[in-house]
Amino acid sequence: MQKIYISQIIAIIFHTCYRMDPNNKSTLRQCRMPLLNDLTFCEMRDGLIQVGLFTPKELDKFERSKTPLSRMLDAIEKKGPDALQSFKKALEFVDKPHLLEMINKVGK
Repeated sequence: MQKIYISQIIAIIFHTCYRMDPNNKSTLRQCRMPLLNDLTFCEMRDGLIQVGLFTPKELDKFERSKTPLSRMLDAIEKKGPDALQSFKKALEFVDKPHLLEMINKVGK
């Protein structure tokens, strides 16, 4: 009989219950290039903290990379089932309503 460890059970539960919906992940990926072309990491930083999607410490790690916005978009996919909704709320703080409209349109 195979032993199952608590850490394995936790990993399974975490993976199945706390991952981004595949449709939301697809939406984020389809909108990736327009987001990268029309946003800056600095524009998004405070909004991402405000909505609780990232901590300042997490964002500092992205900021030290050559492609902080790209790394941040990658990380959103691992932030759970409400991550896209939180990102959209953070996007409302930036004066680029066309990006929010694009995400909503692609996500239908």
